[in-house]
Amino acid sequence: MKAIHCSGRKQRGAFAIFAAIAMAVLLGAIGLAVDGGRLLTNKSELQSAADACALAAVSELVCNATDASCLSRAAKRGVALGNRNKKDLQSSDVTITEADVTFSTSINGTFDKSQNAARYAKCAVAPAGIAPTFLGMLGIKSMLAKSTAVAGLSGGQTLCVNAPIAVCSGTTLSTGQWLAEAYTDKKGTLGGSVFKWALLSGKGGASTIAGALASNDNTCASKGDPVVFPGVASGVSDEYNSHFGLYKSASTDLSASSTSIPDKTGYGYPTATIGVNNTSAYLDYLSKRSSNAAFSPTDYKDPSGGKSFNTNTYKKVATSAELLKYGKDRRILTLIVADCKSSAPAITDSACVLMLNPMDNGNGASSTPLYLQYLGKPGSSGTPCQTSGLPDSSGTGIGSTVPTLVN
Repeated sequence: MKAIHCSGRKQRGAFAIFAAIAMAVLLGAIGLAVDGGRLLTNKSELQSAADACALAAVSELVCNATDASCLSRAAKRGVALGNRNKKDLQSSDVTITEADVTFSTSINGTFDKSQNAARYAKCAVAPAGIAPTFLGMLGIKSMLAKSTAVAGLSGGQTLCVNAPIAVCSGTTLSTGQWLAEAYTDKKGTLGGSVFKWALLSGKGGASTIAGALASNDNTCASKGDPVVFPGVASGVSDEYNSHFGLYKSASTDLSASSTSIPDKTGYGYPTATIGVNNTSAYLDYLSKRSSNAAFSPTDYKDPSGGKSFNTNTYKKVATSAELLKYGKDRRILTLIVADCKSSAPAITDSACVLMLNPMDNGNGASSTPLYLQYLGKPGSSGTPCQTSGLPDSSGTGIGSTVPTLVN
């Protein structure tokens, strides 16, 4: 009987096995390069969305324990900014919901929806699975990219103020405290030991003060920078009162670029129900701002004698509809704290305040005191001043709080 030789058939079988293994390796290599690159790109895109969401959400954390709607507002802002991003090679929208945004008072604490005084925001972005192109041939049916970002608020290394006023150092301030300063005439002469007109750069007088009050721009400085007190600065009450939506001309057009922007509400304090030194003025202000309440001469109680505010000079009082359309955050101010009695005054700290009342039309000693309510040091929990500037890595910055990615 002849022997049967199978070596050729065996060789062909071995080659087929080798070719299959080589094809699998090649597909794996291509898959890692193409599908892996796609996965990494998605991860980067989602991280950008998570970062934007966390930074936007934390910038709204000007909450206090009584402001139940604050976290909801912050979550909505985070979602709005985060969802502007794209994923999967910029081919589809990122989807972040309010449930994906949580908050904590501590970076190492529990993140949830219950901490109204939170200072940290977390955004988690987890999209649907990505179907691979080449790795799918190896049995990998889905890839998942997800990203998380945590942002917090820290004090700024610079101080950006939005009003030419200095609170004088030397007095211990408590949150909710009313700061009173009398001015000497209807034109707005202000000065004394509580707060006074102040300029951060160079010299100036009434026109410089008026321009700063009318503007919505910020001037930035650092701790230790010199302060100039112009002393008597008259003729600035019109610019001050524009923050309350009060204007001299009845035909004032709030849409004009030359018109000073009002706040979202012109409602003034004290009133019959909220008297001088009543710490609830700020909470009432938030309520009035949400409804865009206009300045009410009948509600405002002039503390110099109980008379009604005289609107004969200010013939235009911005309506609720106008405040809704044109109003900005113009009554919550970041101010410097300075050593007013020094021969070389300089910035020592910062303060967040609420403008409580407009300048009236009285004269001399009979003029209504001008009131600010102290809302805390910018950077502290519950302080509502807007964020600005660069973060201070030491954590001891004097400026307004700055949103910073921490994880």
